[in-house]
Amino acid sequence: MRGRGYSRSPPPRGRGYSRSRSPPPYYGRRPRGYSRSPPPPPRGYSRSPPPPSHRGYSPGPPSAARRAPIDRKPAALVTPVINRTINRIYVGNIPQSVSEQTVRAVFSRFGYVKELSMTRDVDLNTHKGWCFIEFDAPESAMGSIVYMNGFELEGRPLKVNHTNAFNEHIWRHFSAKLPNRIYFANVHPLLTEEDMRELFEPFGTLENFSLCPDILTFRHKGYGFAEYATESQANAAVRYLNRLAYENTPDEMLYVTATLVGGPFPEGMGALSRFPRPRASLPPLPAGPKPVLPKVIPEPASAVLLMRNMVGPDDVDEYLKEDVLEECGKYGKIKDVVIHVNSAMVVGSDGKESGVRVFVLYESVAEREAAEKVMNGRFFGGRLVAAGEYSLSKFENGEYEA
Repeated sequence: MRGRGYSRSPPPRGRGYSRSRSPPPYYGRRPRGYSRSPPPPPRGYSRSPPPPSHRGYSPGPPSAARRAPIDRKPAALVTPVINRTINRIYVGNIPQSVSEQTVRAVFSRFGYVKELSMTRDVDLNTHKGWCFIEFDAPESAMGSIVYMNGFELEGRPLKVNHTNAFNEHIWRHFSAKLPNRIYFANVHPLLTEEDMRELFEPFGTLENFSLCPDILTFRHKGYGFAEYATESQANAAVRYLNRLAYENTPDEMLYVTATLVGGPFPEGMGALSRFPRPRASLPPLPAGPKPVLPKVIPEPASAVLLMRNMVGPDDVDEYLKEDVLEECGKYGKIKDVVIHVNSAMVVGSDGKESGVRVFVLYESVAEREAAEKVMNGRFFGGRLVAAGEYSLSKFENGEYEA
């Protein structure tokens, strides 16, 4: 009998040990643990679809109604660029006797006033003399700055400018402006989209035209857009229709200018068909006869460039003409320069923005167009210059205030 010492043979196998590789038998549920084979599918799960006899099941593709569910909400309205920075302005030095309604009416001539916030003094029960105005479109804000900065309201010149959040680099965040698209505002509520289209059609082929709708009142907002086939057609429309007075209300004029940003063309009054008509009673339309805008027959393109809001009457000196010749001479040969001063020409209902007009006569229309592209919207001595084409016949006849 071997002792308990060293042995070459392995010890006897213990109870239950087997050389067989087969797993031990088990009864009932498989024990938890690792397994090389996937677990059986859970109860009720099946990789194959239910039989066709299953209630509500169809083996074919889904029906058209399920592929394209009906959207009962109308699509969003395509509108101009909505951005508070480029659509918002500051208005200061407002007389205490002027109400908020008066300020809104004055600036509504340049576009739809979306919001007007005027801070009030609780102790004096009056406003503090300044406010912020937000428009629907940036062209409204820019027009207000060009025409209303310095405008005397009840004896006090207004201070109109962009807000502190604005800077010139902000334009790079928007689509480039289209030279053949223009903006117009101060449309009377009684005029329709067809009436305005007839006014703009004589200047060229209209590729797009819209009078922007208001889905709350089911009427237009008083402004719109027109897109011509060429840039020259758009410039002609701006030249002849800007400050066009109504026949029965000469104090009211159209405001027409080039657009500042591009993007999709805003929708017109036809888009209201997608929206449910409001159940509440709509505000009444203005009383009186329907206003009339005179039909304008465009003249041939002119080589005369008119620059407004360049300087004030007190800034005219002997060096101004030299500055104009030096700067405007970069874009073509100049035949004549006329500086017309009239201190009575102030910003007001007549649409004139300063007391000085600078006329530059080029040899060709192409040279005038090249200068207009650069000078329009450019700052000179802190003023935003408004440059455009002027009638050659009126210039030759000495009609400088037309």
